[in-house]
Amino acid sequence: MHIVVLAEEFYPKISGGALVRWHFCRCAAEQGHEVTVFTPKREGTLPKEVVDGVTIRRPIPSKPSNYPNYSPVSMLTRALYSILMLPLVARYLSANEVKTIHTTSHALYWSGTVLSKLFSITHVTFVGYTPSMDASFQISPRFILERVNFRFWMGDVTFCRSPRIKGILEAKSSAFAQVLHGNLQTEQIEQVADGLDVKRTRKRHGVTPDSNFLVFVGRLVPIKNPTAVVKIAKKLPSEYEFIVVGDGPERKALVERIQRERLEDRVALIGKLSHDETLRTIAAADALLLTSTAEAYPTVVFEALALSSDVFATPVGILPHLSHDRLHVGPLDELPHKIETDEIAMKTGVDEQTLEKYSIRAYMERLITAASKAMD
Repeated sequence: MHIVVLAEEFYPKISGGALVRWHFCRCAAEQGHEVTVFTPKREGTLPKEVVDGVTIRRPIPSKPSNYPNYSPVSMLTRALYSILMLPLVARYLSANEVKTIHTTSHALYWSGTVLSKLFSITHVTFVGYTPSMDASFQISPRFILERVNFRFWMGDVTFCRSPRIKGILEAKSSAFAQVLHGNLQTEQIEQVADGLDVKRTRKRHGVTPDSNFLVFVGRLVPIKNPTAVVKIAKKLPSEYEFIVVGDGPERKALVERIQRERLEDRVALIGKLSHDETLRTIAAADALLLTSTAEAYPTVVFEALALSSDVFATPVGILPHLSHDRLHVGPLDELPHKIETDEIAMKTGVDEQTLEKYSIRAYMERLITAASKAMD
């Protein structure tokens, strides 16, 4: 099957939704599918390249890199990009036998729907984070864009990450809606678990051998709420130690908060690590801590569960809808009590059931199966 993917963020960016899309495309190519991705041109990227069997086309730029996605400037330039891309992708579709077009962002759903109608091909959409995932959302341009998309531009089949969004899609859209799990690289998780040296990893990060070791992983930005790590540490006994993996604009505020609470010996900032090293750190920890105020489908939670670690998280995105023995979800103020009463202890090895259920291969197979059925 020849699949065309329209994505605003893609390789070489390999974090968040871009990482999931990259893994999906690589996995599909490995399975013998022809995959062509249209994505904005970024500084330092080639107009066209083939990476791991995936053809990546970057004909024109989109929003300026220093603006948030939903700033007025970004909204305007993203809309312009979707318009200018339309004839370029249409020309490609007219010259190639494409079976499915896959779109993954609110700015591009309409483009995919128009192209699918023009060329009579299946349109499969994916909804990651969207305003309605937050029950306390407010009416905003972003919310209006979401509802216009849900009503008119979701294609033949649409996938999402939570039952709440599935229900809204079923009520608003004519597309067939399904919840789609999967974001883990099986081979990478297994390699990290097989080569793990717990004592060495803990020693490298300066963790006391007999302490309860929790790790926070994420960009240091307000939505990730990294200063909450300090609040939680302050409420727990001294045998609990914390490592913060990541960097970002909130680093200074986090350092000041640690110093103000005199927790330098219990909360350490180690900056950004490679993905493999991050996974090793999670695997060597007793638990992962997620304090975000909003998430859709936090990959790091599923990585931790697959590596047999406990997870303590705020009730964001899909997490309140999941049932897993090692996933502990609750309001931020309740997390210290949950951590202390759970008697956490480090576990090693791969949780095979979790890894299989949430693998990117399972994601890819369900998406392609749905596209094939829609073509029948």
